[in-house]
Amino acid sequence: MSFLDFSSQYKPIINDSILSYCQRRLDDSRELLRESIQYTLSSDAKRIRPLLSIASFLMMNDSKDIKRIMPFSVALEMFHTYSLIHDDLPSMDNDDYRRGRLTCHKKFGEDIAVLTGDILNTIAYEILARDLKEHYSSDSILDLISEVSHALGINGMVGGQVIDIKSTNNSSSFFKSNLSKMHQLKTGKVIMLSVVGPFILQNFDQDMIAKLRVFGESLGLLFQITDDLLDVTGTKEQIGKSPLKDENQNKLTYVSLYGFESAKKLASQEYEKSLNSLSELGKMKTDNLHNILEFVYKRTY
Repeated sequence: MSFLDFSSQYKPIINDSILSYCQRRLDDSRELLRESIQYTLSSDAKRIRPLLSIASFLMMNDSKDIKRIMPFSVALEMFHTYSLIHDDLPSMDNDDYRRGRLTCHKKFGEDIAVLTGDILNTIAYEILARDLKEHYSSDSILDLISEVSHALGINGMVGGQVIDIKSTNNSSSFFKSNLSKMHQLKTGKVIMLSVVGPFILQNFDQDMIAKLRVFGESLGLLFQITDDLLDVTGTKEQIGKSPLKDENQNKLTYVSLYGFESAKKLASQEYEKSLNSLSELGKMKTDNLHNILEFVYKRTY
């Protein structure tokens, strides 16, 4: 099954599951917050992180059992969306468009956007704690929540964002190794979480989880490099946000630090590393992960 086929099969399930959590209307001013939540979650997104979680889940399970992983998949997209809402704020990257339409703060105001990000983070943890209990042990759920907290915190996504906003292309002390560190935290940790989460829930062999971490971290870095390339080559319609945003804000990226052609070579190297890490998984059914990897790598060409 190609990535497009895989996405066509599972994205509608993901979208329906996500929106099921924000349908109930409220009869006071909180309704504006619910509308903002629904607006941001219903945008035309690739859903790479939940798709990764499903691909990982299917390595161990049959597709008829897909409902078992959906709470985790939904939570992943909520965590990711909350980070995008905050990332787009005027005090951060100050972007007007995301996923092909106005950013949350442009549509609802900066105050509601901050609160929308806050509540998505909160709802996602509630979903993990409440809706996984039907399918997994309490110990496994606690292990997953611990993994999630680490991936999102100061040693993960938020920590990487701090490094990002405090760096520019003029930062002479910002070495190349720190660029990789920034994106391993900001992007790589959540992508890695998407891959290892299903295995943690099923209390799988730790050696296999360690190998999946290597793949997820490498895929996350590849995702960011190709994202930096797309900022230069992509159109607003293709990438769903303002092109050349990083360049205009003098942001430190793989393209600004290495140059476009060298950044392409780095993407190729990370792609090969990801391929090699997949081969370490032995007889596991890795076709879907492989196809997602191919999509991420080739989306700039």
